[in-house]
Amino acid sequence: MLPISFLSSEGFRDFMKLLEPGYKVPSQQSILSRLQLFYNDVREKIANDLAEVESASISVDEWTSRTQDCYLSVEAQYIDKNSELCKVTLCNEQLEDRPNAENIASAIEVVLADWNISDKTQAITHDSASVMNAAAQQLFNIGDSIKCSAHLLQLVTH
Repeated sequence: MLPISFLSSEGFRDFMKLLEPGYKVPSQQSILSRLQLFYNDVREKIANDLAEVESASISVDEWTSRTQDCYLSVEAQYIDKNSELCKVTLCNEQLEDRPNAENIASAIEVVLADWNISDKTQAITHDSASVMNAAAQQLFNIGDSIKCSAHLLQLVTH
């Protein structure tokens, strides 16, 4: 994956002139504006779907990048008004604080509140790391804490 600023590079512009001489490469600002509009549309659709569901479950993963930055990913699973199973990513963002149980639980609560599903979330699935077990126990509104069987199987095989 390349950064959007790549569009502004002379090499890319020369390549596009050779490939398609009549094509005008959009500016970085134009691409960012289009992406923001697309993001807003998708976010609104997901928010509307989540507003109509009775319950949802979430899957949570805390992970560390190669540069040792900690990230939190939260996905929601729910059945929509058409009785279809849906899975959406609600957040995939860097944790600003140390990844301990309190900070992870707090970050999850912020995500659930942001999407207005704090009182609709019935279960959380997570890996079996002790920090995730402790974070899940701190989420009082969520009934079930489920350890990911695929992750457990991977630990057993290694």
